[in-house]
Amino acid sequence: MKRSLASSLLVLAFLGSAQAQDRSWTLVNARIEIGDGQVIEKGSIVVLDGKIKSVMEGTPAGITGTHVDCAGLTIYPGFIDGFSRNGLKSPEQGPAITGPNYRDSVPVEFWRGNRRGVFASTDASALIDSETFGKDYFANGVTTIHAASGRGQFGGWSAIFDLEKDGLIKKEAMQTMAFGGGGGFGGGGGGGTAQTGSNYPTSLMGRIAVMRQVLWDATSPGDDAELKALNPAVTGKTHVAFSASTEREIFRALTLSEQTNLKPVIVGGREAWKSADELKAKGIAVLLNLDAGTEPSADPNAQSDVPLEVRQERRETWLADAAYAQRLATSGVNFGFYADRENDNFLELVRKHIGWGLHRTIALQALTSSTAKILGIYDEVGSITAGKRANFVVMDGDFAVATTKVKWVMLRGTKVEVEGK
Repeated sequence: MKRSLASSLLVLAFLGSAQAQDRSWTLVNARIEIGDGQVIEKGSIVVLDGKIKSVMEGTPAGITGTHVDCAGLTIYPGFIDGFSRNGLKSPEQGPAITGPNYRDSVPVEFWRGNRRGVFASTDASALIDSETFGKDYFANGVTTIHAASGRGQFGGWSAIFDLEKDGLIKKEAMQTMAFGGGGGFGGGGGGGTAQTGSNYPTSLMGRIAVMRQVLWDATSPGDDAELKALNPAVTGKTHVAFSASTEREIFRALTLSEQTNLKPVIVGGREAWKSADELKAKGIAVLLNLDAGTEPSADPNAQSDVPLEVRQERRETWLADAAYAQRLATSGVNFGFYADRENDNFLELVRKHIGWGLHRTIALQALTSSTAKILGIYDEVGSITAGKRANFVVMDGDFAVATTKVKWVMLRGTKVEVEGK
């Protein structure tokens, strides 16, 4: 999500003084959507020291902290961006890699000396960049993100944090993996750095073979820092966020996971509905990319060399494919949302999927409770429940309606006003 430096600094200045503020509130006369399907049409929330003390119909007997009348407003749990590459600083470039001399003699285990795309020891929690936390996040109701570096086949540990200074919720949340060649294996002439990789291996088959070998080796990591970081994944102690969008990619991810004892969460998942039976049977969740791409135009007045009938047919096909969230919802597979785009249209994308047939209650759960459960942080966030962090998004109507605006958000009891988009 893009944001101006001035906006970021303004929010930082406000949030940076949170410790000096009273994080206790009594919010009354609000419509409250708990996040798990329950709704209180007119109720109150009491917040004490940044945590929810109580949620009830009507009004409490006394006032705790600052009193706010929320008549005409709806309070939702803070929305969660389930997988992001935003909010992190770029990792430092590693030393140049030259690889072994394979012209004169080829090592028995060539890939060990020419390792590419393996950054499993990268710790996203050490890369959190609070200067990027501008109001564009809050204008979309997002208070919490799950972020990872997104480089190489083994991208390292992800982290989960609230969008405020010192808001870390979970360090070493998941290991992250992908088949793609960007930032690790793949094209280009020889040499390269630990971040950019080189020309070995160039094929998908080769990348998968090396990934399998790395994971097998991680069962006995020795002193290798990258293999030691992967050991919790291959011993079933942590989940793996595995990027896979198409049916074929998901098949490969599930096959490799079964061969190497991984517990995957599918990230992307546009065609996950095609693998729904297997995903459901194995209890594998999906973090679903909201971005369906650019909708084709079928404007009869537009200048085009393509006949109108063809453009209309293409648009109809695209719209049918774009309903992947609704199709996954009907399958019973557990899923959450993310929007890995460099702009501020998170809510707009959610509303598009609702327009394509996704039920708004399922959409709200995918923004809150379902994603929190997938990430293992439901005891902290994801619903408006006593004992959890006071993370709220306060809107002037139904979040599913395009004209509804975010009025303000609350992060652990700190209220941040949001100007309308």
